[in-house]
This record gives sequence, structure tokens and C-alpha cells, in this order.
Amino acid sequence: MVKKSDLKDQILTKDGPLLICPFCFAEFSANSGDYWYLEDDFIFTCPECEVEMKLMKKYTTYEEIK
Repeated sequence: MVKKSDLKDQILTKDGPLLICPFCFAEFSANSGDYWYLEDDFIFTCPECEVEMKLMKKYTTYEEIK
């Protein structure tokens, strides 16, 4: 369960966590400033699947095949 109080300010950073739906893998910002209007105890849920969002890091890798 991710609450608004779990989010941090991510201004000027590119490698911060994202809010990700564990069911459909939809990605949303996890920057606390984007949700200034919500109460600190607000629990994030996926608007499509209605399941609780997870706070996750996303990694991209490149693998040369030729």
C-alpha cells in the first residue's frame, strides 16, 4: 500500500521511483509535488484496474545481439 506520505520530491531527478500497477503495469508519476492536493494518508490505486499501486524503480537494459 503506497500512501501520498510515502512519495518524495523528485524535482531535477530522472531515476526516481514510479507508481506502477502490478496488474496492468500502468506507470504514473511518484513525485510528491504532483499530488499536492491529496491528503497524506491517500492510498494510490490504479484507475483502470482498481488495485493498489506499487512504488517501484524501473530499469532499462540494452543487450547487443549483433
